[in-house]
Amino acid sequence: LEDLWIDLALGEVDAARSTIDAVPKHHPFQLRYHTVEKVDWESCAHVLDAQERKRFLARGWGE
Repeated sequence: LEDLWIDLALGEVDAARSTIDAVPKHHPFQLRYHTVEKVDWESCAHVLDAQERKRFLARGWGE
């Protein structure tokens, strides 16, 4: 937001517009987790064991 105000104060309207256009229309969490994809659980032949489950759950959100 500060960059936007600085661009406007300097008369750089095009730079301010590009800053505004770069803002996502929806919250990133909503974009990623709004829909649930169908999973064919019947075709899953492998179940995570305890160590794999811990390793998977210890990963960050973006990985």
